[in-house]
Amino acid sequence: MIIGNYFGISPETEIVFFLYAPLVLIMSVALGVTDVVVMPTMHRAETISSSGVVEAAFFRWALLIVPIATIAILLITWIFVKEANVKVVLLLVPIPVLSSFSSIYIGLLNAQGKHSHAVLGPIYGSIISIFVVFIFSPSAESLALIFLLFECGKTAGLRWHVMPVNRKITGMSNKSRNLLRKALKDGKWQALGSFLIALNPLIDILYARSLAMGSITSIEYTSRLWNLVPLFFTGLIVTAYAKMSRSAASNCFDKYYVKKTAFNAGVFATILSVIVIIFSKPLIVILYSYGSISSQDHSILSNLLSFYLLGAAPFIAGMVYSRAFSAQGRVKILAHVALVSVLCNLVFNFIFIKYLGLNGIAFATAMCHLVSLVLFIWLFNNTKKVL
Repeated sequence: MIIGNYFGISPETEIVFFLYAPLVLIMSVALGVTDVVVMPTMHRAETISSSGVVEAAFFRWALLIVPIATIAILLITWIFVKEANVKVVLLLVPIPVLSSFSSIYIGLLNAQGKHSHAVLGPIYGSIISIFVVFIFSPSAESLALIFLLFECGKTAGLRWHVMPVNRKITGMSNKSRNLLRKALKDGKWQALGSFLIALNPLIDILYARSLAMGSITSIEYTSRLWNLVPLFFTGLIVTAYAKMSRSAASNCFDKYYVKKTAFNAGVFATILSVIVIIFSKPLIVILYSYGSISSQDHSILSNLLSFYLLGAAPFIAGMVYSRAFSAQGRVKILAHVALVSVLCNLVFNFIFIKYLGLNGIAFATAMCHLVSLVLFIWLFNNTKKVL
């Protein structure tokens, strides 16, 4: 909200958000992998007293993979946005590594049962990055700096809350190797699934780039805003995931608990989404009337928000099922559903943009969440073995 009021919709925001979009893809992959791997693996590591070995491996993998992917994808993207200067690109380079570290810390905190601390990262990031608004004038560089400082604050704040584990590593046992081998295997499948899922926002950005100037920024502002609805359910999903993870590790997984949790979350998300849709126009006016967003942009953002929120309930219920599959070690299913989601998004965007314009991008996203939920429910009820 503050970024929107301060920077508005301009060619500078279009450049930065276009460069930032592929980095979000990398961060989404890292978040998806750590979300699936860290907590279940740490729970199993506790039983063989190898928490320190496992934790060190997570950070080592992040340092080996993420920087290379970041530099490569930024250089490729930079070719299409030649207006961006070197300062902007350099400010964006460290962000995926920091985000990967914060994702690992979130997994460690959840594994330690410190769920309330795991959701504090964005608060620390906001506290640090918000000072840029009062110090620097609006520019591409200052917007990139806000993104960087946000990740710095989030990572440092989460690290502060992580409970120290036994990091004395005298050697890796066969049990530790097997555990890490299993985690790496699951991580590869989840990386594929997260990559495919993360392609959806990138596809939306590419479609938006073909529309009028400001479309990318409008999509970016609105996609961040509608995610406030799923944010209300973060605590429920995290605690449910922790319960499912421990029960799966103890071979007493409760399928009824998963269905009940997904249904309840979907119902409450539907109610909240309907309320926000009804008041979307005044809400946008209240949030974006203190800066550079015009009244015409208010209508664009409120319409986009309404279409995005059509998929909020399926998205939240689907998250419960995806965590259930993760807790059971059925990670291949997540990759299969992600592939279907990407293909649907390509087709839906092509169709709905013709009839709804920019709103078609948001509606396509909502329909993809609905398709994913239907697939999750069907697979959960009709597959018994671990895929």
